[in-house]
Amino acid sequence: MIHRLHDQQLESFQSFLVCFVKPEQISGLSAKGLKSIQLNEDQGQFLKIQDMFVGAEVDKIISESSKGDHDISDFLKMAAASYVKCAIHMQAKLPLDNGLLRALSCIDPAARGHTVTAVELKKLTTVHMRHFLVNEEQATVGHEVLMYQVDDKLPEFEGQDIGQWWAKITKLKKYPGLCKVVAAALSIFHGPQVEPSFNLMGDIMDPKSSRLNVETFNSLQTVVKYTFLSKKTTSVKYFDRPSCKYSEVNLRLCRNLRDAAAKHKKENQIKAEQKKSLQEKLKINTSKKVSKIKAKEKTQQSVEAARQQHVNQQKKEARKRALEGLVESVQKKKKSN
Repeated sequence: MIHRLHDQQLESFQSFLVCFVKPEQISGLSAKGLKSIQLNEDQGQFLKIQDMFVGAEVDKIISESSKGDHDISDFLKMAAASYVKCAIHMQAKLPLDNGLLRALSCIDPAARGHTVTAVELKKLTTVHMRHFLVNEEQATVGHEVLMYQVDDKLPEFEGQDIGQWWAKITKLKKYPGLCKVVAAALSIFHGPQVEPSFNLMGDIMDPKSSRLNVETFNSLQTVVKYTFLSKKTTSVKYFDRPSCKYSEVNLRLCRNLRDAAAKHKKENQIKAEQKKSLQEKLKINTSKKVSKIKAKEKTQQSVEAARQQHVNQQKKEARKRALEGLVESVQKKKKSN
């Protein structure tokens, strides 16, 4: 769960550092201290290369080798350099001093009853995730956090699922603002759940549906997809009818389709009006630019029209010359007679 992410990344980083850093240099350090510990160069904080952790099998090989073995010496130097390089990368990439993750760790019921927990929960509800609360809830959530720390009537937390425990607290309706923030926090995707969500996104979004708005996508992903997955079926099987002609029509589905189409049409109309209003306000020229293909076609059409006009003119002049020659020949014959 998300509330364990801060502690787990600290534990992972510490468990890696102890392989080559002296324990007294790490012990007692906070997340901020681990983030700022000097790793670029050895200033006395690193273990000797022969004291580094390299595994039981490697230790056995080293103990059976001679002290002057250059291969062993080179290997230990490379291992030390690898440790340092990896630790620097982890130190830069891991959000060890992230305030939100630190505050989220305090939603763990096991941390209840401490001043640090109260302070971090107050930050969570009034700073990091205050946008989940309305004005009335923002005004009272600080007191809810303090009362939650000392409430002896809450159910015991005995290592069960944290989501189920907070569901019981929500049903009590004693801390509505705090419970709303915790519910939002526990819904944050992390770990292996993230990849399936992107797989579902790939199933929904394709070149023909790339303009889906956020509300429609959320509905498809959280309602439609998960509903069918929970029922182990597909939309085709769910709405299948034995006979298209005689089977009963699903009136609810038809009504939903009609309402969705009407809503979509109305939204598009509102967007078009807003766009037109903004264009008029900014005095934007709305005339569409001609594409290269259209421009080329238009040029070819004008060239063809000019050529045809020239051909027609040439035919007209040739016809005129022919008539003039015919008239002239007739007049010569009359004079000769």
